[in-house]
Amino acid sequence: SLADALCGFEHIVTHLDGRKLLIKSQPGRVIKPGDFREIRNEGMPRYKSPNQKGNLYIHFEVEFPDSLPEKSVKVVRSALAGKKRRRSQKHDSTNAEEVQMHPVKFKRQRLDRSEEEGGEQAQCRPPYSALI
Repeated sequence: SLADALCGFEHIVTHLDGRKLLIKSQPGRVIKPGDFREIRNEGMPRYKSPNQKGNLYIHFEVEFPDSLPEKSVKVVRSALAGKKRRRSQKHDSTNAEEVQMHPVKFKRQRLDRSEEEGGEQAQCRPPYSALI
């Protein structure tokens, strides 16, 4: 939700191996639509090195409300003018490992020459997309 993106959140991600990972965003660190974060050493095993893991990338989609009542508009405008709000969410994190997320920027990489020849270029999609 927009509130989560602006005010922080805690979310449990179920890893492909069945483990539960607790991801958190800090209040005041805004998650923008389309942002990526990485969890180091929690991705797929590396080729020819199954004991080493790559990074797990999380792609965030922020859900915006369709509309706001006039009273809410005033409250939101006032809150964004400088006041900090903290939102807490209850969840069962008993069996979850807390992990750190890090900002990441992707560079577009050419995978083959098919793009020059008018073909489509293959693109990699992140394995997990979080709707907040």
